[in-house]
Amino acid sequence: MKRFFLAVVCAVALFASTSAQAAPIITAADDNLLSTVAFDTLGNPIAFGGLSGATIALVTDGPPISLGLVAAADSDTGLFVDLPDVNDALAFDFLFGTSVFGPGGLWTLSAVGSPLFLSDPAFLPFIGVNVAQFSALSLDPIFGNDQLLGYLGVYALDFIAAPEVNEVPEPATMGLVGLGLAAAARRRAKKSNKAA
Repeated sequence: MKRFFLAVVCAVALFASTSAQAAPIITAADDNLLSTVAFDTLGNPIAFGGLSGATIALVTDGPPISLGLVAAADSDTGLFVDLPDVNDALAFDFLFGTSVFGPGGLWTLSAVGSPLFLSDPAFLPFIGVNVAQFSALSLDPIFGNDQLLGYLGVYALDFIAAPEVNEVPEPATMGLVGLGLAAAARRRAKKSNKAA
C-alpha cells in the first residue's frame, strides 16, 4: 500500500512540475503608436478612431529576442518588423469589439497576428490571437451646444503578448510513469491475493 501511494505521489509531482512556458511579448518603448476612443457620457465606448503612428519595440521571451518597429498600417492593423535586418514581419489585426476598459486607464483587446514573412521561430507564438494593452494618455470632454456629449480618449500601445504555451510531457516520460503505475498495481494485486 505504501509503495502504491508513493508511485501515485511521484506521478502527481511529475505532472505538477510541467509548467507553462513564458509567452513572448512585444513591448513598446515609447507612446507613439496611438489609438483614440470616443465614449458616451456614462463612459461606454461608442467609436474607435483607429491606429496612428509608430513605436520602437523590444521583443522578449525572458531574454531579449529582437528589437523592432510597430507601425499603424491602417485604422485597425499594426505591422511589426524586426530591426535592423527586417527578416521577420507580422501583421496584427486589432479586434476593437473585444475591448475591455479597466481601472487606471488600461484598455485590453485581442490582436490577431498573421505572418508576412518569418525566419526566426521565436515569432511563431504570435501567429493567432494575442492580447494587446494600451494605456490612456488623455481623456478629454466633448461638448456640443454647451452640453457634455461624451469623452475622447487617446491611448498608447503598451504591449502585445502571445498566449502562454503549456508544456506537454514527452511520450517516453508518460510511458515510464505508466509502467511504474502498472507495476505498483500488479504488486498490490499480488499482495491482496496472498492475503486472501
